Amino acid sequence: MRRIEEGIQRAVADYLDLCLPDHAVWFHCPNGGGRSKAEAGAFKAQGVKAGVPDILIFHRHPFPITYAIELKAPGKYLSPAQKDMKAQLEGCGVVYGPVCRSVDDVKAFLKPLLPMRHTRS
Repeated sequence: MRRIEEGIQRAVADYLDLCLPDHAVWFHCPNGGGRSKAEAGAFKAQGVKAGVPDILIFHRHPFPITYAIELKAPGKYLSPAQKDMKAQLEGCGVVYGPVCRSVDDVKAFLKPLLPMRHTRS
């Protein structure tokens, strides 16, 4: 299942690199994956938080706004930590999209919110 999400992530990364408007920046926080207990402890001590969404997009639209996207393979859903982080981010004004399972899901979420470039239907 991890490989499916990795494929979705790569396709979405290509799409965002090509289509995000000017004055927008995005990135992925690689919080997941296998880590030793020592490495996980060190990251936690440095501020890594459980439940951070896969993609964060910052845009000046005409005021600064942040969008969050969680990518999931078919049949997978938000963990309790992800649900908690979603609620916290929304409480801070972040626009948190629905769980996205494809580039088309990401396009559907962003299209009414951002003036995307080079979009193809």
